[in-house]
Amino acid sequence: MNKEASPDSRYDGSERRKFVRISDVMTFRYQILGDSDLDAEACSEKIAESSNVGRSLVQLNNQLEPLLFQAKGKQRELFEVLRLLNSKINLIADATLSIEQEQPGAISCSGMVSVSACGISFYCSESTAVNDLVWLELTLEPSAIRIVCTGQVVRCERIDAKQTLLALDFVHLHDADREVLIQHVVRRQAAFLRERRREREEAKGSNHLH
Repeated sequence: MNKEASPDSRYDGSERRKFVRISDVMTFRYQILGDSDLDAEACSEKIAESSNVGRSLVQLNNQLEPLLFQAKGKQRELFEVLRLLNSKINLIADATLSIEQEQPGAISCSGMVSVSACGISFYCSESTAVNDLVWLELTLEPSAIRIVCTGQVVRCERIDAKQTLLALDFVHLHDADREVLIQHVVRRQAAFLRERRREREEAKGSNHLH
């Protein structure tokens, strides 16, 4: 998926390589729209016009998150206030987006994905054709921020009788949501690298004891 792009992709190969790609466990929903112009147009308009309130709440939550990390361990009372406020924003945003982004027929999944700010790949039970559109709703953890977009199929590989590897380029994704996704990927990568470093240090300490 790293080097494959749809003809209408917003990013060329050199630009796509700038985006960090990670493997992550993610909860998401998807629905294959096929190549129906009517479905694609309706879905695109729905995403473009949706979530005025919900998107503002998500953006506010995104601004608040860094403050939570900064406040943690410094002022316990302030941290608790920010944490509760953040939870309140998440609940309101989640309820708002649930109403605005209802998608009958969408399939709910939870599992390992490969994701960057320009695309995603995951295993599913359905097969489709290259260039078909897929509706997506991604839930980012631990913030519980949800991103709704469409992706265009750039690869569909049947693994076995039950599994298909589906690779998508994002084609209808708000700039604000892309920025949220970039920050999520960078944070997850940083957490992974910290964990790897901690494991190496623990292994070295264990070797010294022997």
